[in-house]
Amino acid sequence: MKRIAVSLLFVALAVELAIAQSSARRVRIEISVPNGGHPEIEVYEGGTASVEIPNVGKFGFVPTVKAGDDKTLIVDVQDLSRTPPKKLDTVETSLRGPAVPTKTTPQFAVRALYIESK
Repeated sequence: MKRIAVSLLFVALAVELAIAQSSARRVRIEISVPNGGHPEIEVYEGGTASVEIPNVGKFGFVPTVKAGDDKTLIVDVQDLSRTPPKKLDTVETSLRGPAVPTKTTPQFAVRALYIESK
């Protein structure tokens, strides 16, 4: 019975995610990581982009377009090595603006590169 409940929960989450993504905008962010890399990640608004650092952990970045300002992203940083993921910090970054450092260990810097128009 527990398996059925868990399966139904996953199906409900998948349906909710599909509905949310249909109206969500695509965004591209650059994450500056401690080893000097700058991966660019494209994800739907509200989705989770992840970066894994060997021997340190896996981190998630969840961008949301700021209400009333379609050039600014609010990005939650999460520790994906934990279940459930733990929110570590939130940063605000703007298109064509500089990378914004996080208050996390390890430290990242997040920069908005693209926000799809609505």
